[in-house]
Amino acid sequence: MFLTSQAIVTITFVVSVSRSVAPPDYQLANLILMGIYVFLTLVVAVGAIGSVFITRTTLKASAKQSQDALAASEQQSNAAIAAVHDQIEASKRQAGTCLFISSYGRELTKISNSAN
Repeated sequence: MFLTSQAIVTITFVVSVSRSVAPPDYQLANLILMGIYVFLTLVVAVGAIGSVFITRTTLKASAKQSQDALAASEQQSNAAIAAVHDQIEASKRQAGTCLFISSYGRELTKISNSAN
């Protein structure tokens, strides 16, 4: 079988066209992956912002709780100090009564001894 020059050119053209097939188009896959990446980045950013607000709220609540505990502690301390002052006054009155009775008893003893 004899090939003519036109047949050789046609075979060469067909072979060269079949070899120059365009590489697969990954543009759609890249767009999908980039969209997923952007979405996940936004999820992380929103989570971080939410965490900041939660932390701020928690710190405010903690500060208020500390102030309330300090005020309650101060009231308890003042009540304890008032109770101690009341005990001191009661002890002073009791001591004064005992001294009065003791000195009155000595006077009675002197009077009764001199009467004998």
